Amino acid sequence: AAAGYEKILQQGYKGPEVYYNLGNCYYKLNNIGKSILNYERALKLAPRDEDIQHNLKIANASIVDKIQPVPQLGIITMWNNFVCSNSSCGWGNYALWVIWATLLFFVLYLFTNLRKISLTLGAILLITSIAFVSLAFKQSEKEQNSDAAVLTIANSYVKSAPDANGNDLFMLHEGVTFKLLDKVGEWNKIRIADGKVGWLERKSFEKI
Repeated sequence: AAAGYEKILQQGYKGPEVYYNLGNCYYKLNNIGKSILNYERALKLAPRDEDIQHNLKIANASIVDKIQPVPQLGIITMWNNFVCSNSSCGWGNYALWVIWATLLFFVLYLFTNLRKISLTLGAILLITSIAFVSLAFKQSEKEQNSDAAVLTIANSYVKSAPDANGNDLFMLHEGVTFKLLDKVGEWNKIRIADGKVGWLERKSFEKI
């Protein structure tokens, strides 16, 4: 089944359902790294899907490394959660509905006596639609150019430099998610949730 879903993805269909089912297959195969990778990819396209959220939580519970994330300011966390609460298509749909509502109020402005209130509400909705379009573009960029990745091999040492002879800083195990910071040849500089930084070979992980 996993091979079948991988073939579907190779053919260009990258829907959340395919990633979700592929994640389930890899979880059953005890391949936690690729399971989490595909759940994360599915969640990026369908951030409100409770089944994906639930299965990702279960898969994350199987990770060997229990990394405590660096605390963020509450307002930053709230903003990030808000932006990620919808996919690019979701924000785009909101923008479309608000644009139609904006046009309706401008029609009322032109053909009724409710000119002042119609103009005010139309202007507010226009600004709101622009905000939704901006969020849609932001999410679309994030979906297409992810800076996050998942370790897909059993374990790997994180190095102090982009070189196999670099000092071993710490070890990561399969399934850990981290942020990509820089690239030198076949090595990527990464930062894990607790703030530690180091270098990993490109073959040890896959981008979400």
